[in-house]
Amino acid sequence: MSQPSAIFGQLSAFDPMLWHSAAFAGRKELVHAVTSIDLDMSLADAARGAETRRGVCRMLDLPFERLTVPEQVHGTGVAVVGPDGLGCGRDIHHPTVRGADGLLTMEVDVPLLVLSADCAPIAVYDPLHRAIGVAHAGWRGIVGGVIAELITAMFKTFDCRPSDCVAMIGPCAGACCYEIGTDVSDQLPRPISIGLPGANRGGCDAALQSRDGRQFLDLAAASATMLRAAGLRHDAIDVLDVCTICDTRFHSYRRQGRRADRNALILALRRV
Repeated sequence: MSQPSAIFGQLSAFDPMLWHSAAFAGRKELVHAVTSIDLDMSLADAARGAETRRGVCRMLDLPFERLTVPEQVHGTGVAVVGPDGLGCGRDIHHPTVRGADGLLTMEVDVPLLVLSADCAPIAVYDPLHRAIGVAHAGWRGIVGGVIAELITAMFKTFDCRPSDCVAMIGPCAGACCYEIGTDVSDQLPRPISIGLPGANRGGCDAALQSRDGRQFLDLAAASATMLRAAGLRHDAIDVLDVCTICDTRFHSYRRQGRRADRNALILALRRV
């Protein structure tokens, strides 16, 4: 998996490190991007990290002051972003949304940001209710059910029916490279039902590959399975079909270790 799928493309020839999804393109009320520009602030100078975030927001014509970021603890917590929580995590002076690996909002001009370096960054949009959500899903998040938690929260909070939603899955670890042990594979979800309208019973068996007695996990396939299990239509899920471990355009913790920078997904509603 070394090339973006045909339905993903660059925002423009002038932004070689920004990609967008056709599933979200053409919607004037929505702004989104996947980028390999490092927007993390934990490994670099904090002031420089904030300025990089400010610059990307400027490129997307989004307000940096309202940029909102979850803490990302490889858990299942999701949080609603309302008027009182805008701008959490935008810089070191504004703490992230504690305990959250997912965010959802109906607020306009509030960029939601998730970071990743092999985990799957996920964006969800309900065009009927004008609600958005993002999540950070590694294998622990898949096991814990962070995707189901996000879709359930959007349903309970904003009355979003999963069958009305569209989703995109950004760059993450692929089955070509992402070897896992039985300590991980034995925990992956088996067919379950979460009780949402249109939800079905889906497990992660199809996301596992066995080669030469070793097991490999496709995080994008696992994430897509969990989205479908939550009730999203198969044709409403777009995947940036690359593996962060072997595609050097993207950052990878598995390939680069602790010095790895971060990829990012940004999603926001725009007033139209």
